[in-house]
Amino acid sequence: MSKKIIRVIVIVVSFFLLFAAGLLYRNLDRSWNGDPQVRQQEARQVIDYYQSRYDEVFTIEDANYDYKRHIFTFDISSQSEPEAVFEATAESIGVADEYAAMRAENRVRQLILTTINDYSDNLDRVSVSEYADASAKLEKDISQRLQNNKYFVTIYWLNEDIVAESELATRFEETVGQAVPNIEIESRVGH
Repeated sequence: MSKKIIRVIVIVVSFFLLFAAGLLYRNLDRSWNGDPQVRQQEARQVIDYYQSRYDEVFTIEDANYDYKRHIFTFDISSQSEPEAVFEATAESIGVADEYAAMRAENRVRQLILTTINDYSDNLDRVSVSEYADASAKLEKDISQRLQNNKYFVTIYWLNEDIVAESELATRFEETVGQAVPNIEIESRVGH
């Protein structure tokens, strides 16, 4: 074969290899990062759901794709509370109200912080988790959520010696117990 024919064959084969590599990259990129059109569609669904439910403006702060479950998770904030960010997925629409859950957890955290204000120098952080039955996951009234759902609170202290557990238990019963009847509070030292 002449050098021209070999050169043409190499060029054609190279073109097809590059084309195949491009298609492979595109498919791998979509399987690892999700389809951008699906991301945009799901983002619109989630935003529309919360805006119609609460009649306020919500914005997406970030989006992450779970390639194992093929789900986009959106970090969302409301215009009224831009510093409070919650996570939601298109699959959670109509199943759970993540915005109300975040607001209820923040309310419990504020009650705890107000109660332990005298010990704030020794406080590392407060962790709050809400556990709700399927029927209570869509409740948007915060006071109803606090009455019906269970909350687990972990208070992390810097130093064990300063905190008087019996005094804190009495304070929690007087302040937090009235607003949140189903609460478990645990104290830990360190991280």
